[in-house]
Amino acid sequence: MNLPFYIARRLARSEQKTFSRFIVRLAILAVSLSVAVMIIGSAITQGYQRTIRHKFYACWGQVQIIPYTENPSNLLNPDVVGYSSTLYNQLQQATQSQHVFPFIMQSAIVKHNNSLDGIVLKGYDSTLPNALRAQLNDASINNLQSHADSHFVLLSEKRAKQLNVKPGNKLTLLFLSNNNPTPKARRVFIKGLYHTGLDEFDALFAITSAQLLRQTASLDSAAIHGYELYLPESLPSAQCANSLNETILDAPLKAYPLEDRFEAVFAWLDLMKTNEQIIWIIMLIIAVVNITTALLILMLERTHMIGLLKALGMPNAALTRLFLYTSLYIAGIGLCIGNVLGIGLCLIQQQTSWLQLDENVYYIREVPIYLNPSTLLTINLITLFLCVFMMLIPTRMLRQITPVKALQFD
Repeated sequence: MNLPFYIARRLARSEQKTFSRFIVRLAILAVSLSVAVMIIGSAITQGYQRTIRHKFYACWGQVQIIPYTENPSNLLNPDVVGYSSTLYNQLQQATQSQHVFPFIMQSAIVKHNNSLDGIVLKGYDSTLPNALRAQLNDASINNLQSHADSHFVLLSEKRAKQLNVKPGNKLTLLFLSNNNPTPKARRVFIKGLYHTGLDEFDALFAITSAQLLRQTASLDSAAIHGYELYLPESLPSAQCANSLNETILDAPLKAYPLEDRFEAVFAWLDLMKTNEQIIWIIMLIIAVVNITTALLILMLERTHMIGLLKALGMPNAALTRLFLYTSLYIAGIGLCIGNVLGIGLCLIQQQTSWLQLDENVYYIREVPIYLNPSTLLTINLITLFLCVFMMLIPTRMLRQITPVKALQFD
C-alpha cells in the first residue's frame, strides 16, 4: 500500500467522523426544536381556547336554563317563566355552586344625538355574576337594582365610543311592542362601562336592571327568561345540562350548555385542535426523519466495528440494543433541550406578555399561554416512543452485515 493512498484514506475517515458528529448534533437540534414547537403551539392553542371560552362563560355562564326552543342559538326567546325560589335552591345544590343568576333580555333602540341604533339589554335582579363584574371598569358597581336607581345601563367601551358618551351621560331607549305600535321611551343614565374583547357582544349588548325591562314589557315582577349557571371548572357543561334535564327540570324549561347557544363559535374553537394535531404530526415527522438519518450514518460509519463485534461473538440483538441506546441518548438530550426551550419561552410570555395581538381580530390583546401538564407529558412520551420505535427499521440492517464483508469495508 503506497503512502499517498494511506493518507487519503485516513483523511476520508476523519472527515466521515466529523460529518457523523454534525449529523448527530443536527438530529438533537431537530428533536429539540420539534419538541419546543409542539409545546409552544399546544400552549398557545389551548391558551387561546381557554381564554375565549372563559370570556363567553363570563358573559353567559356555562349552562343556561330557558324555555324549550328548537333554535338554541336564538338568544332573544320571547317566552318567559316565573322565578321559582325552590328551583333556584335545587340548581345551587345540583351544581355545587352558589352562582345561579336569573336574567331577562329585551331588544331596544338607543337614541342619542339624533342617531338611532339597535341594542340588546340584559337585565339582572340584584348583582352581576362575579365573572362579568370582573369585566367592568368601575369595580364599585355592585348593587344593580333599587327602586330609586333602576333606569341605568352598563355600556361597553366600544358602544360608548361609537355614541361618544361616558359614565354619567344619559341616553334614550325606545322599546317596541307587537301589541303597541308606539314605542315606549325610557331615559336612562350610563352607570359604568365594561370591556370583554368579544366584538359582537361589546357592540350589541348592554347590562341593565331586570326591573326596568319588566316595566317596559308589562311583565310580572317575577317574570324571567331563564337562569344562568356558573359552574366549577371541573364540571363539564354538557354533562351538567344533561343531568339537570333528567333529574330536576320539567317542561317547558330545558338546560342548554353554552356550546349549543353559540354553536358556531365553539365549533371554531374545537377546530383549532385540528391545527394543533397538524403541528404535532409535522414536528414528529421532522424529529423521526432526522434521528433515523443520524442513526443510519452512524451505522455506516461503524460498519467495521459491527463486523469486529460480530466476529467476537456479539449477537444481533445486543447490537440492536446498542444502537437503540444511541437513539435514546439522542432523543433524550433533544427532549431535555426542547422542554427547557419551549417551557422557558412560554413562561416568559406569561410573565411579560411581550407578544401582542389585534384584539379586534383575535378578541384578546396578548398571546395566551396555558401549560397543561398532561399535554407536556404526552408530547414527551410520544416523541420518545416514536424516535426509539422507528429505530427498529434501520437496525434490521445489522442482520445483513457479515463479519467478512464488514472487515473488508475498512
